[in-house]
Amino acid sequence: MSYRYSQDDKSNKEWFVNDYTRQSLRAIIFIEGQIRSLKPCSINFEFPIAAIAGKNGSGKSTLLALAACAFHNTADGSHAANRAMPYYRFSDFFFQTLDEIPLGGIKIYYQIAHDKWKKSEERADGRGIASQVRSKNRGGKWNDYDLRVKRNVIFLGIDRIVPPSEKSSFRSVRHKLKDLSLTSVQELARQSVASVLGVSYDELKVKSHGKFRLPVVTSAGVIYSGFNMGAGEKALFEIFIAIHAAPDGSLFVIDEIEIGLHESAQSKLMKVLKEICRDRKIQVICTTHSQAILRSLPPEGRFYLERNASKTTVLSCITSEYATGKMADRNSGELVVYVEDEFAKTLLTVALPKEIRARISIISIGNATAIAGQLAAAYRRHLNTESVAILDGDNAATASSVCQQVLKQFSGSETKLKVKDWIERRIVSLPGPEAPERYVLRVVQNSDLSVLVVSLGCFDKNDLEVILGEVACLDDAHDIVRELSHRLHLPASDIEQAICRHAVNAKPEEFQGVYDAIKFLLDQQS
Repeated sequence: MSYRYSQDDKSNKEWFVNDYTRQSLRAIIFIEGQIRSLKPCSINFEFPIAAIAGKNGSGKSTLLALAACAFHNTADGSHAANRAMPYYRFSDFFFQTLDEIPLGGIKIYYQIAHDKWKKSEERADGRGIASQVRSKNRGGKWNDYDLRVKRNVIFLGIDRIVPPSEKSSFRSVRHKLKDLSLTSVQELARQSVASVLGVSYDELKVKSHGKFRLPVVTSAGVIYSGFNMGAGEKALFEIFIAIHAAPDGSLFVIDEIEIGLHESAQSKLMKVLKEICRDRKIQVICTTHSQAILRSLPPEGRFYLERNASKTTVLSCITSEYATGKMADRNSGELVVYVEDEFAKTLLTVALPKEIRARISIISIGNATAIAGQLAAAYRRHLNTESVAILDGDNAATASSVCQQVLKQFSGSETKLKVKDWIERRIVSLPGPEAPERYVLRVVQNSDLSVLVVSLGCFDKNDLEVILGEVACLDDAHDIVRELSHRLHLPASDIEQAICRHAVNAKPEEFQGVYDAIKFLLDQQS
């Protein structure tokens, strides 16, 4: 199901793209080096809230730290309650024991939308998007902290969910806590947390001593503090007290934003944050493992970080299903693809790239009539999961017949028109005018057999040509693989994989129509 943009989404995208007075972070481009598990990559921000998903160890928290270090600040700038300094340095996040190799050979570009750049030919009025670079050589220091663009940045780590009662330092100062004079901030934070949790709070006070802050609420006549709150409730107060205490246009960097919250509260949290972003032009960059968080954001706000041996890949505009499927090591199942039999399934599987295979489920269902029944059922159920039918090439001419079989199951001219439009965009055919087995065999016979000879373990190319020619004469296309298996003394599944892959490699352009149809429906899911 494609994402439906709310008015807040539209308003947020509008100001974020066009307002240069907020010093919005528009991109992080990691050019050289490696920090923890993070390798060179780039991420572009087009929406004021960005949620970055990925498996543990993919580099999400490292990327958050890089975002927090993008800006400087004035001496009296806003800062987190547990910090003395109003800005972050790389040493706040990255340090090593004597056993570890110090960071070096690092270069990072930050693209920032700003209205006070030094005037130039490209930016005659000083407004626009430009880059600042941070770098570090082995054994050296990070360059030019004080030249960074000035902006208030607040980093909120996962320690916010640790109950104060589990911190001995917090327990030792509990009798020294005094009321903090944050009247307007307390009221706004009370309203925000109440909206997220659906709890009625009569009053919120913030008590403080040094770097320690503690929320104290009154609800239904009961007074209780952060010592006795659930982890999620306490974390929300910490987030919203920080947000409402900071100036407009601040950047908030939040690790695992959903931690401690149930699913409906996660969705409401994103709704409240969108409203605050709209009104106060703040930017939020967070990490998440939550489908609810991702689902609550427009495509521009969703990212997936993937680590492999040679690089870090940042996938943007992903669906929530795709991200959670990747994290769970399973197909996301965003699109169900119906094919007629197992051979068609094998052919389609090897024809599609890995990125597409990870997002679909291919089901062999029998014949064109059975497929028509499945499409009709899918339309009736209005599933969130999309469906598409891939007919065998010899059944391409029956596509209109399949459509008619579906339409027979509905009544009313208006309904039939809607169903017809829906169905016609979901019926595609495999290449070739014949059964998939004959198509594959024809392509194989007309190609260079050198690679196939090796993969099938044949010693004589001519011998393979003879076998293929004899098998091509079989009356029933479904017997082709079985006979090849018998003649080559290989499992039928190995034969299917080998000849299908060979045919796809020989004629990749003939599968473009199938790829385009599937990609179109997947894009609609975003």
